[in-house]
Amino acid sequence: MWIGQQIDVKDCGIYLIQAFLKYFYKYKCDINFLKENAVYDELGISLFSLQNLGKNFGLNIEVLEGNFNNLMENKLSKPVATILKINNFYHYVIIEKIYKDFVVINDSVNGKHIVLLSDFKNLYQGFIILFDKVGGYVACFPKQNYKINLKIKKYWLFLSLLLSIVSQCFAFALSFYGKYIFDSLWSIDKSNKIITYFVVFSWILILKCIANLFNFLINKKILFNLDKSLNKMFFNKLKTIKQKDIDKISKTNYYQTFLLIPIVVEHKITIFNLLGAGIVSLASSIILLAIIMWQFLLITVLANLLIFIFSLLFNFKSKKLVIKILEEQNLYIENMFEIFKTDNLRYHRNYNEVRLNKFENNLEKLFNLKNKFVLLDENKNLINSFIFNFASMLTIFTGAMFFIYSSMDLGNILLFSAVNIFLTNPIQKLVNLISKRNYFLTSLIRIKYFLNLTNKKLTSICFEDDDIKSIVFKNFCFKYGTKNVINNLNLYISQNSIFEGKNGCGKSSLLNVLSKIYDKYEGSLLINNIDLKTINYENWIEHVFISNSRNFLANDIVLNNICLGIKSYEQTFLNNYQKYKLEDIFKEFNLSLITKIENNGENLSSGQKQLIFIMRLFIKKYKLILLDEAFENIKNVVFIKLKQFILAYQNNAFILEVSHNKKFITKANKNSLCFL
Repeated sequence: MWIGQQIDVKDCGIYLIQAFLKYFYKYKCDINFLKENAVYDELGISLFSLQNLGKNFGLNIEVLEGNFNNLMENKLSKPVATILKINNFYHYVIIEKIYKDFVVINDSVNGKHIVLLSDFKNLYQGFIILFDKVGGYVACFPKQNYKINLKIKKYWLFLSLLLSIVSQCFAFALSFYGKYIFDSLWSIDKSNKIITYFVVFSWILILKCIANLFNFLINKKILFNLDKSLNKMFFNKLKTIKQKDIDKISKTNYYQTFLLIPIVVEHKITIFNLLGAGIVSLASSIILLAIIMWQFLLITVLANLLIFIFSLLFNFKSKKLVIKILEEQNLYIENMFEIFKTDNLRYHRNYNEVRLNKFENNLEKLFNLKNKFVLLDENKNLINSFIFNFASMLTIFTGAMFFIYSSMDLGNILLFSAVNIFLTNPIQKLVNLISKRNYFLTSLIRIKYFLNLTNKKLTSICFEDDDIKSIVFKNFCFKYGTKNVINNLNLYISQNSIFEGKNGCGKSSLLNVLSKIYDKYEGSLLINNIDLKTINYENWIEHVFISNSRNFLANDIVLNNICLGIKSYEQTFLNNYQKYKLEDIFKEFNLSLITKIENNGENLSSGQKQLIFIMRLFIKKYKLILLDEAFENIKNVVFIKLKQFILAYQNNAFILEVSHNKKFITKANKNSLCFL
């Protein structure tokens, strides 16, 4: 049974669904389509989400609980799935066959492999997952798609193609130089002919170089524009996609995906060049070689066919290695990032032993995989080199034999040697493309996930009220993945309020929903009797301030982080800076407006970072202020001053607060709420 290789650590569930869709419906569903429609929890897809996703696309999924003996008694007429606990992670796998001593499993990390029964028993988590087709369902899900819409100006493409063809024609003409010079040696006026040929072919060489130069410059321009365009598409998409879709990938995977853009662009340009000049070169060389001597052409074609076949085999063998290398590289980045971040534990001996062991295991796996890939690639190159060189020797041998036993022209033998390169070069380039295909397709799938995501819906309704008078929750329910966070909340808020309750009861989630970080919920949420879902997102966030753990600091000075680089905000802030004597507070924190921030504030204390976020309350007046643990690391004497200044400036704002340390800027007795 076929199963694809997952890219992100959270994705084994969607690859399981894709595998069974292909098993029952005979074609491969687009993996990004499944990912967009799946509901992810923190670590991936739950059994409940798996069942719902399968049901939406024609799969009946039945989950049975059973011990190991129940599984062994199950006579498999078709593949089933289960969950294994591997390295403290839960992982979906397909069980294909169960034998006396081992189990044949297929999973999206290691592919098809054998696990000893004793080992499988320790990994088994007590679930048997049965798959079947939904009766009468007609497959309507999209096939795996590797297309990406990149707009290129047609006249640049046409000019590049034209110059490539012209350059190939000049290069092809130059291949006749040796034949003409050699044939001239037997003519009466050989001196004049040789000089004439030298001058003519020198000009052809100069023209070829000029065509190559202009083609190079045009290709670089196309490459730069495509790279720039794709980066802009990526950036613009990130501004508008929903938070729930961002949560489906790991941070390391996101960083790596962004760096894959140049690889995808360069690969597409290479394909374009090969289809242009490569076809011209291939066609013209085949015609000429057939005219010179069909035996030569046959030897060359057979040799290149063998090289092509070996390259396809290499591509097949290397496919799994490429995915595994990418996974281990992700782990390597995570390990290095973790060590870099944990400065307080960097010199802890026991901690370092644990980290070192994890790092060395990862490094050993990574280098072993890379070594396997290099060995496989080198073996391919050695075999291809042997075939190519042997074919060249065989061609010369054949030409020499024909020269001895027939009237074969030596000039044609020289011409064949020169023209042969125009046949082998396009094939070699095609072989290189094939060898890089797996890496390219994997990169493309990652990038397409972002580009295909649905944008936040920008409705036409803008919030134009001067103040917020009321916030109403009616039968309000909110889930994170499949976890119920808030269930059937009915609440009317008409004044500044405090949310209190134990950890995990939904206080922060309410603030995130109110700021439209998350917009998927059931029931209704009304602002001044206006449904929050109908309010334009870009308009709403202009009126809302939220301070929570999601806040990010850019690598810039403090002033630009406070004012977000917006000049009008900067002017307002500097006025308030003088009016409320905020400089004194900055001195309390040993901070200035020109302090340079590095790596999301790694060079700052927790209190300094919180102060910078809070200072954004002085860049403009807001209608809704959401404070989630906003003052926890700010000492009381400073907090009292800030409280006074914020209430004085944001005198008309509607304020909602969460704080475990009871640091509230509004009076708690106004409307204290408790979620239990």
